[in-house]
Amino acid sequence: MTMLVRRVVLAALLLTLLGQGMMGPRPSLAASPPLYSVEASVEYGAGLVTARETVAFTNLSSQTLESLVFNVTPAYYGAFELRRAAVNALEVEQMLDGSILELPLPHPLPPGASVVASLDFKIVVPRQGGRFGRGPQVMALGNWLPLLAVYRDGRLLSEGQERGWVRGQYVDVGDAFFSQTADFLVTLRSDQPLSVAHTGDLVKQEDTVWAFEARGVRDFALALSPDFSVVSQEVEGVDVAVFYLPGHEAIASTYLRAAVETLAWMKQKLIPYPYRHLHLAEINAINSGTVGQEYPSLILASDGMAATYGGLDSSGGILAIHETAHQWYYGIIGNDQLYEPWVDEALVTWLSYHLLRAKGLGSFAGIWQDRVANPRPPSLPVNSSIYDYPSDGPYFSVVYRRGALFLEELYQSMGEEPFFAALKEYSASFSGRVANPYALLDAMQAHTSTNLNHLIRRYFSYPRYQADEPLRVSARYPLQDWSEAVRITLESDVPLQEVQVFVDDSLYSRALPAHVFLETAQLEEGPHLLTLRVSDGQREVDLTGTFSVVRRPPPPPPAALPTPAPTLEAALETPDEEIVGNPTEADDPAAQASVVRTAAGIALVTISIAALAASLVRHI
Repeated sequence: MTMLVRRVVLAALLLTLLGQGMMGPRPSLAASPPLYSVEASVEYGAGLVTARETVAFTNLSSQTLESLVFNVTPAYYGAFELRRAAVNALEVEQMLDGSILELPLPHPLPPGASVVASLDFKIVVPRQGGRFGRGPQVMALGNWLPLLAVYRDGRLLSEGQERGWVRGQYVDVGDAFFSQTADFLVTLRSDQPLSVAHTGDLVKQEDTVWAFEARGVRDFALALSPDFSVVSQEVEGVDVAVFYLPGHEAIASTYLRAAVETLAWMKQKLIPYPYRHLHLAEINAINSGTVGQEYPSLILASDGMAATYGGLDSSGGILAIHETAHQWYYGIIGNDQLYEPWVDEALVTWLSYHLLRAKGLGSFAGIWQDRVANPRPPSLPVNSSIYDYPSDGPYFSVVYRRGALFLEELYQSMGEEPFFAALKEYSASFSGRVANPYALLDAMQAHTSTNLNHLIRRYFSYPRYQADEPLRVSARYPLQDWSEAVRITLESDVPLQEVQVFVDDSLYSRALPAHVFLETAQLEEGPHLLTLRVSDGQREVDLTGTFSVVRRPPPPPPAALPTPAPTLEAALETPDEEIVGNPTEADDPAAQASVVRTAAGIALVTISIAALAASLVRHI
């Protein structure tokens, strides 16, 4: 075997050892989100919407898919009629089970492959209040579009959960929807002039035709009315607009002030708001009581709140604060709202009242005592699902109020600076992504020396926090952009057994704690989420952070130097394995790494791989 061949084999062996369990290079969600293209027509008086939705989807999971699964909220109300479904222009048989629509694929879809699905459908919008319905003055189109379900895989798999499409049926408790971020291009036609509050940006309007674009959002919602007036204000480059009904100027002013102040405060304390607009629109209640509902860059509030105007601490002000805070938690930083709704609802509830305290409003203590501090006796842990509750009352009591009580205890235990440092880090890591249920709790523990397990156990039933002491681990790796193989060093006071390395949502590798490497040639260029799930055999902890992969151009080859032609005698005397290099190459580790890089066709494999190979051999 020649030296070149032996080095190719060594390169292949190293890649196998490094990438055991590793997926091939695939685009990340940030690089390849689903793209929804929608053409919709509205007959406003009849409450009729006809639409064609086309979805370009790339399989980012580790599994080959046999079908696509959509959530169709209007089907829960008997308001949805699917007229045709196709995949890659081939008509397919659809299966609608409650609010879950499944389209079988003509051919299996392997990881990294893409398809285009199209749905032709009709919606008869019911006469009802709330986020999906129509009243005498407003048509609310919340959750009107069929949306791809989340595929639970890799990092999003928690204990006891099954890999696959999340098939949670819609129920009339809480916010029974869960989606990844996507891009939307929506054209809307109406049979009459209307004012339209919307998700995303209005890129064009001609009479009764509107073209919208929304990038990196979890849904696309609308509120339509011939009666809206609009009041607006710009704050830090964001246009905040309130769409209100006749005679409701006072509540519109309250909503506008509360939304503007919350947006500015959240941007200052946490991470930027990524959109150019925030709309808040009134909708008709019709016996549904008071309601507020968040969508990406759009808030819906029932007209039953019109008499609750006042300052930030009025009911109308608190509602607008709460729903504006949801633009971060649910909107920018996602979570499983079906099975882990506390992650956004408890956090937003606490933040809403903490903002009143931060603004120095003396009414905070009384409002907190009245609205939060006296929930019903707990019958379920805070980490219960929407399916555990028969109605909103007990759900609000446990998930919202007890969840907020937990966060207040956590805040008092940690202090202002560590608490918000942890929350900001969590928010930056999961911006545009879905956080698993441990991410927030583990981020908080990482920012305090106080043992939080005892506090967590009083409110939650997660097995991970049943130990007397948390597993404390720190990770060191380069903070700058990555362009080569990167070693991650873990430090802990106890022996560690295993590390699961997740890049974005996919399992990248399982490794021994002393040998955690990432080969960036296997990753798409751009930003990525890194999650290290570390175990000592009894306890686990998730460490999360972000990094970016950059591709640096190779250096120019050195200028060729003329060399004398070898004589026949010299060629015959040269050993076969030395033909590929100079006489000292076999002893030069840097030259070995260079040959491995060239032979295997991978980018920038550093000398650390040679040390890793020697270490792995010792463990085999």
